[in-house]
Formats: sequence, C-alpha cells, structure tokens
Amino acid sequence: MPDSTSPSKTSRRPLIVRGFALAAALTAVAWQQYPKPLLRVLFPPIDGDAIIIQFPDGRFALIDGGSSPAALAVQLGRWLPFWQRELAFVLLTSGDALHLPGQVGALQQYRVKRAWATSVVLHGRGALVHVWNELLDAQALNPQLIQTNQGFVLAGVRMQILVADDASTIMRLVYRNTSVVLAHASDPHIEEQLLKAGRLHRTDLLAFPWQRDPRTPLVEALHPTWIHFTAGYHTKQPVRLTYTERATGGAKLSHNQIDGTVIWVSDGKRSWIETPDKA
Repeated sequence: MPDSTSPSKTSRRPLIVRGFALAAALTAVAWQQYPKPLLRVLFPPIDGDAIIIQFPDGRFALIDGGSSPAALAVQLGRWLPFWQRELAFVLLTSGDALHLPGQVGALQQYRVKRAWATSVVLHGRGALVHVWNELLDAQALNPQLIQTNQGFVLAGVRMQILVADDASTIMRLVYRNTSVVLAHASDPHIEEQLLKAGRLHRTDLLAFPWQRDPRTPLVEALHPTWIHFTAGYHTKQPVRLTYTERATGGAKLSHNQIDGTVIWVSDGKRSWIETPDKA
C-alpha cells in the first residue's frame, strides 16, 4: 500500500518546526529585553561624552554622543532592544568634536521625539552643526534652547536643568528617592551660579569631568555617594591627583578606562552601580 503522507506535506514539516523555533527564540529575546521599572543611566566607554538613559517604561534618550558615530552606534545597538528605533529625546551640550559626532550618527539611524541644545550649538556655524540641524529638520523637529530651571517628567522621572549658559549645563534626574546630577558639561563659572541659587541636594551619583579637581564647593554641597568621571572636558592644565585622592567626601569612584561600561541603576527606592564589562 502506498504511503498516505504526501511528499509535499513531509517536506513542509521541517520548515514549520524551524519557524516555531525561530518564533520561540525571538520571544525569549524580547522577554529578556522587555523594560523593567528601573531607571538606567549608562556611561559607555567611548571617546568624549555620551550618556544613554533608559527610562522605567523602556524609552531611551541620548545626551551628547561622543567623538565616534561608529562607536556610539555599537553601544546603542548593544543596549537598545532590536525593535527600538526611536529616542524620546536628544540633548546636546556642546558642538565640539567630543560631543557632537556620535549624536549626528545616531540621528541618521533613529527617529527622535524632542531635541534640546545650548545656544552655542543652536547658533553655531560649523559643518557638523549644520548636518545636525538638517537631520532634525528632516524629522520635522525644531531643537529647543536649554534654559535654567527648565524641566519635564517622563515615565515618572523628573529631568531638571539646574543651570545653563551658552556652553555649559548641569542637569539632574530624579526618580522618587534617588537622583543623578550630570555636571560633565560644567565649568567653575556656571557652578558658582548654581551655588548662589542654593537649590542643591545630596545626590546618589555625580558625573564630573576627569580633568577637573573634584574638591569644589559644588561637589561638597552635592555630597555624592558615587562620582563617575567623564572624558569630554579638556583643559590645558589638568589636575594632577591620584585616583584615590579624588574620592571627595568618601565617594566611590568609577571611570570608563578602569571599569568599562558604567551603569547607574535605580528602582526609585535605592540605587546601585553595574559594570557589565568587568563581570
């Protein structure tokens, strides 16, 4: 008696099995990458300054971008889920070679909902600044000026511009009982303005330029639990301090050249540091 199973049905079975296996694998990856109610502030190990923020609802944002579009693209691909092709906002503190190139590359790959920049960027005439503006214009976005006391809430996280001038900015992210202050784009002059305003509170993490002496009134007032040193600020007279001498007020320290990727994580009640490249 001939076999009742036709060749066409038999040949389709492996394809169906492989299809189910692929669907199961994609579901597992999606489940692993599905957002948990945590705020993450990522400092990737690339030249210049770039900060990736993952909000508790899974949305992402980018502050600055570092000097290499390719290096930032690798980091965005590493940390954003494969289906995520949109950024909640981008923010640019400087139009120089240590902050802007990576963000230009990101705008070529991701759609953006909102954009902010300092006045030195918005009124800049450089070729790369022009490209940055063109890319935002192609997305029908008009970048807004960063201003002191500006703020908004996204997914339960309050972002505040504590103080800003032409080329310097100090920001704070507050998630319930935890906070981060981003002073990677600050200088002593703007810090004096903030100190005079008297609106400083203790913070869990402070991002601060490596080439500046952290023994300042600003750092003392913030009394951070953790200081992460950034690399996008340059001065002709770098401070000659050892790594341990920088532990102002007993703060714990991190630097990308020592720790690789550094991630500040908060569940709103407590916060901690993750260094996945050292695991």
